[in-house]
Amino acid sequence: MKLGEIKLEALMLCFANPELGVDIDNEEVFLDTLNNLKYDENYKNYMNAMPGAINRCFSSIEHKGILPTKAVNLTGSSLLVYEGLVRLDLNELAKDFCQLESITLISNGVVVPHMPFTRLGENTVLLQPIGAKDEYVIIYGPKIPRIKISTPESYEIDLPEDILALVPYFIKGDIMRIDDANEAAEARNIFEAMCQEIYTGEKNYQSEVKTVYKQEYSA
Repeated sequence: MKLGEIKLEALMLCFANPELGVDIDNEEVFLDTLNNLKYDENYKNYMNAMPGAINRCFSSIEHKGILPTKAVNLTGSSLLVYEGLVRLDLNELAKDFCQLESITLISNGVVVPHMPFTRLGENTVLLQPIGAKDEYVIIYGPKIPRIKISTPESYEIDLPEDILALVPYFIKGDIMRIDDANEAAEARNIFEAMCQEIYTGEKNYQSEVKTVYKQEYSA
């Protein structure tokens, strides 16, 4: 779904105005409409507030555990054992790493989920050493790229459609708080309820596995 489409959906939730119903497949009309809205006295303040609201929504989504998880495979031979333990920097796992979900061990064809680990600060975990041919599978929740005021309206937001459908409700709840607190609260309640439905339905499935080989840790 395009960024501009999200913005239009949010405006249509805020204002039942037929002129906001634009054919997004017509790129020229779609972009012209959004550009005009940025200067329209009725909508420009809401348009200016949307990037911040969308980024706050992304932060909320990241921590609700409803995004498809990703995984990084680490072979035992690539892990350096220091003082009897493997020290793993979570920020080095992947560029889009956000939060650790679980760690699985694969050893001789046997899968052992939810391996124990010790958290050392916010971004480091300590693990037991494994065999050279064994693997740790680090399952994590990804970070959503943030947008800016300058981000093109045609920018495609790479999230599942069922999650993207919730974003306009969060935006309405965020940008309408001063003008209509009741409408804003109702929109936020809808957002939270629909997030809960996704969470209790099909929570966290693995969508990507990336095998990497870590550099040795210095003492």
